[in-house]
Amino acid sequence: MEKKFIIILVGSILAILGLFLLKPYIVDKVLVYQVETLGNRFRYDLLRDGKLHVITVGTGTPIANPQRVQSATAILVDGVFIMLDAGAGAAEQADLQGLPLSELNAVFLTHLHSDHIADLPLLASKGWRYGRKIPVLVYGPIGTFAVVEGFNKAYSFDKKYRYENIKSYALPIAKAEPNGYDITTPPTEKQLVHTFPNGLKVYAFAVEHAPVEHAFGFRIEYKGRSVVISGDTKFSKNMIRHSQQVDLLIHEANNFALLDHLIKLIGNTDNKTLQAFQVLGKKIQKYHTSPLQAAKIASQAKAKKLVFTHIDPPMGPYYIRKLITEPFFLSGVSDVYSGETVIAEDGMEFKFDLE
Repeated sequence: MEKKFIIILVGSILAILGLFLLKPYIVDKVLVYQVETLGNRFRYDLLRDGKLHVITVGTGTPIANPQRVQSATAILVDGVFIMLDAGAGAAEQADLQGLPLSELNAVFLTHLHSDHIADLPLLASKGWRYGRKIPVLVYGPIGTFAVVEGFNKAYSFDKKYRYENIKSYALPIAKAEPNGYDITTPPTEKQLVHTFPNGLKVYAFAVEHAPVEHAFGFRIEYKGRSVVISGDTKFSKNMIRHSQQVDLLIHEANNFALLDHLIKLIGNTDNKTLQAFQVLGKKIQKYHTSPLQAAKIASQAKAKKLVFTHIDPPMGPYYIRKLITEPFFLSGVSDVYSGETVIAEDGMEFKFDLE
């Protein structure tokens, strides 16, 4: 017994001594792993695996939601990386999701509400600091040029200071700044906005989001595949017209029945936040789309898959969401649309083989 104790004691001492002697090696290994994880997290494979990738970077609204950042969708295929909208939190979320921000080619803005444009300068800045070699093109409705110029001016000091640390590898500030372009569309027809060198085409078409004067949906086409992003809109015949036979329809969804029920449950209140919720909960129904209305659009357009985004009201924590709010949110949708329906979460990926 005493001999066994001595063996255990000696073994423990040697183990501790070995750990102490190896500590610098272990620390270095751990630190190298941390750095390599940071450096290798970007998914450049999304740009070269021959598939069309659609990622719902942000799926929320102006209402703060710990489960969702604001509107942003990424599309990556054959060397081209574009974003549709860039709401608050989109840049951080895209970074955490490992999207190769240094390769971002363009951002297309559906409209100029803050929850669709707030992170535009941060997306551009992150990509620049990660080594982007071309300026980001920004297309959107009338006012986009002014918005981009305003962001460039507002971030001028930030870029000046940061450039001092990255000038050895980064583009000069003047060449790195986003370039904004205003686009218009006919009332009913789609308009080709941009064709990328690989053949990816981005079309814009008008949707209805009054009092916003100019709001677009976008249709992306590439090698027999198509994706439509609604942006914010009320039920729109243009959505049906320009979503025909689309592989993936990503459509905003505000559940009016759930909003009305919540407003009723709140009743009379002195809480200013809840009072604002009651007022806005009624008003936004005039320029947004319910899940049932979006399902009707998908059905009439014969869309192959419908993905709800810009989710309102918030769905709550996981178990509440799965047991109560999601079934409420989707109530009646399957009676209208027989295709696959998904309530988007931040970071969901949809992948398509090319024809």
